[in-house]
Amino acid sequence: MIKVQNKKTIRNLTIKYMKENKRRNIIIIVTIILTTFLFTSVFSVASILKTSIENQAFRQVGGSFHGAFKDVSEELAEKLRVDPLIVNSGLRKVLGMGKNPEFSKAQVEVSFMDEEAAKYSFLMPEVGRLPKENTKEIACDTRVLEMLGKDLKLGQEIELEIILGNRKIIKDKFILVGYWEYDDAMYANQILIPKSYVDESLIGYERFEYDVTGQVTLNVFFKNANNIEEDLKTVAENHGYQIQDESKENYLKTGINWGYLGSQANANNPIEMQITIGILVILIGISRYMIIYNIFQISVLQDIQFYGLLKTIGTTRRQIKKIIYLQGLSLAAIGIPFGLVLGGIFGKAISYKFTAIIQDHVIDGKISPIALAISVLFSLLVVIISARKPGNIAGKVSPVEAVKFSGLDISGKKKKVSNENFSIFNFALENLKRNIKKTIMVGLSISMAVILFQGTINLTNGFDMEKYLSHWVISDFIVGKYNYFRSPTIVESDLFRSLNDEEVEFLESSIDSENSGKVYVSLNSGIALTKNEMKNTESITDDENMENYIKVGGDKYLNSVQIYGLNKFMQGKLELIDGDLEKLNTIDNAIVAIYRLDDYSNPKMSSNIKNVGDKVTIRHFRDYKLIDYETNTEVEELEGMDTSTINPIGEDEYFEEYTVVATAAISHPMTYRYYGPLQFALSEEKLLENPKSAKVLAMHFDVEDSKSEEVESFLENYTRKINKGLDFESKNSYLSNFNDLKMLVSLAGISFSGILALIGALNYLNTIITTMLARKREFAILQAIGMTNKQLEKMIQIEGICYVGISGVIAIAAIILINTFIWPALEKNLWFFTAKNSYTQGILLLGIYIIIGMTISKIGFRNLNKESVVNRIGAV
Repeated sequence: MIKVQNKKTIRNLTIKYMKENKRRNIIIIVTIILTTFLFTSVFSVASILKTSIENQAFRQVGGSFHGAFKDVSEELAEKLRVDPLIVNSGLRKVLGMGKNPEFSKAQVEVSFMDEEAAKYSFLMPEVGRLPKENTKEIACDTRVLEMLGKDLKLGQEIELEIILGNRKIIKDKFILVGYWEYDDAMYANQILIPKSYVDESLIGYERFEYDVTGQVTLNVFFKNANNIEEDLKTVAENHGYQIQDESKENYLKTGINWGYLGSQANANNPIEMQITIGILVILIGISRYMIIYNIFQISVLQDIQFYGLLKTIGTTRRQIKKIIYLQGLSLAAIGIPFGLVLGGIFGKAISYKFTAIIQDHVIDGKISPIALAISVLFSLLVVIISARKPGNIAGKVSPVEAVKFSGLDISGKKKKVSNENFSIFNFALENLKRNIKKTIMVGLSISMAVILFQGTINLTNGFDMEKYLSHWVISDFIVGKYNYFRSPTIVESDLFRSLNDEEVEFLESSIDSENSGKVYVSLNSGIALTKNEMKNTESITDDENMENYIKVGGDKYLNSVQIYGLNKFMQGKLELIDGDLEKLNTIDNAIVAIYRLDDYSNPKMSSNIKNVGDKVTIRHFRDYKLIDYETNTEVEELEGMDTSTINPIGEDEYFEEYTVVATAAISHPMTYRYYGPLQFALSEEKLLENPKSAKVLAMHFDVEDSKSEEVESFLENYTRKINKGLDFESKNSYLSNFNDLKMLVSLAGISFSGILALIGALNYLNTIITTMLARKREFAILQAIGMTNKQLEKMIQIEGICYVGISGVIAIAAIILINTFIWPALEKNLWFFTAKNSYTQGILLLGIYIIIGMTISKIGFRNLNKESVVNRIGAV
């Protein structure tokens, strides 16, 4: 037998044969384009979203460092930064806050940062440079200059007022040597000054509890972000410190940059997330393999007689396999580039829109070259693997088998078919059994679209609006002082963060609400704790530390505390942990121990030490006076005065013992908005027994839906133009963000499932059409022995319905597994997600496939019947 060894001959034969099968080639190219498009879209969206969300989170956090050692001495910082685990680091030392009148509604932080800290905190000047040591130079963002009414011009003089933690104000003039574009995502405006100026300003300065003035932070990078917490722990231990137990003397306070998504995933249920990601990757990989493999297999089976004829002229098995591979690679060379381009464009469009809406800031995310390379490799690998088995089939078939081949089974095994209980349905089932693998593959390819489509619906249905909103707002509107909504770097007295009586009366009379409530707080309150209780709440390691606290009641010490006063409306916003909240209004001297919530709305049980039935001793004041601590004189009138040096000092103190009747968690929107002291709640009536010490921290309003826009417009005008000292938060803005988020996830998911549905439909239709073409001689013989056109058409349609039925069984089984494992894992890691299971949409999609299949079968069979039975029987 002559063997054709010429590679050029094989290549030319492949090209000429492909030219004769343009329709099939187009279907395969379109499938490869859509497959690559899907891969590229998924990887692009994942790459851009990960980068964009991380970068956005970095800007909200204030930097891209992996973690930080907080509030350390400069000497210790220098020792830590040379640790072998740390590959890069940056130092920051805080001076205070900008206090210029122009900064009234902004948080302007004044600090020193070395070059690395500035660079990775996104604060490197785009124009000019960083300040030099031993000068009065500054660099700042453009919004600072805008607020001060200054031009973007280097060398100009900038006069600043800087308030320190002890409320001392520094007034000085500086020279602008650098600035950068302000980023809306940043939580605060920044002014950078030389370290020498910070050090000189803090000579003799004594820091106090919660004081950030003089605080030194060492931000660090490790080799990677996979185990940030463990790396921080190791570095601390290398230098004789630990990061777990605050009560011990060698404790170091640390922080992990929550912007690193991988680190977050590892921290929250790593096993569940790894299993979830693994299942998703496997599903996508299998679905792509099945679709292209099935098309190649159908194509090879259709052309099996051609390959048999090649064998008769000496073509080897290896050469036939090479022809199949060359076809696949040639078609992939056309389809993959188109898929990459289209997928990249789609991925960028979805990602940019996604980040723009959910983060309110578009990050210029670029598609990772690695993501594109993975897309190419995945698509190419799928094409090669998909062509492997059909190549083997074409290579091993004998010329005699090829000539006799009817279109579906080349195994050579004879199957006994019973003529008992003959029916068109049974005949159709026997046809499907003739190549069970192909039947299952077609069913699997169809099922992938159903699985992804139903998964998208279940994902978006799981977005829990109540959870999302409860994280940000607990009522339709919250109104308070502007500095109440601002994260306090310098902790101000609650007196100057509270609404005055006139503002409260005006808001109550102006807003027509269904329900409303005030969050009252008690000025200068304290709590009496035993030494052991103090150690559970403070970093106290020995008796010497106790000297800083006032001793009361023999064996107790006075500590700071946050006391709320809540009416029934606001009490209803608490999340009961234990006990009975109603007793707060019915039992004398009842109190509720308040616990904070974490990001997943779970109570942080370490945030309080009191439980139901415990006794709590609180110090109250019946009155207070205002003292200017710089002049040590009493202030009678606050109007027009700078309050930065004024403290409310309690008068006429008394102690009262309460019984904890309930423990409850409190959402951030109704808190002091800074944490530290223990928190408790009294009834509004109880707290107002001392009206002079009870202040309104914020007001909450629920309004009718029809009046929501009107109230929002009123508050917008009032706080922006009339009373600029006030600000507000609205549920509407968060609701809009939530709906946009849900819409875009739906859009992305339905787009991807639509691509899968299209590929599945093409595969399904190609299966029906090529099956009819490959079996046209068989159909003609059946017609010749008496099967009517109606029976034959019905048989083909039943086969199509069975394909969909098989895919339905697979899809429902897979959806059940996803509902059982993936959504619960996501619920643990996405705080606004609640698993909701449905199957309706997937079943409807299966119904659409059935209609399409029956329609195409009817059209295809009628076209096939245009050729006579005699001609079809004679076609070999």
